[in-house]
Amino acid sequence: MLASDENLIHKLGTLVQLSIALDSTEIGIIRDLSVRLHGGTLDLELHGTTTVLIGQEDIENALKAFRNAWAVKIKLGYLSNG
Repeated sequence: MLASDENLIHKLGTLVQLSIALDSTEIGIIRDLSVRLHGGTLDLELHGTTTVLIGQEDIENALKAFRNAWAVKIKLGYLSNG
């Protein structure tokens, strides 16, 4: 396995971790998300049925790993219907 393969596997792993963290409560608090990459910043806006408090630590940890692997800055926002 090449080093570039290992790097790609690591990056994809952080994407999976983030996906799991976004649904860690499994009760559908986060209904949708908007993502936009501009320059070296990834804007990630979570749309929820209520304020996202449950699982927020999981999301922050996953974002930290994602940020390090993908070498991007992340701007996280929350929108709620509640």
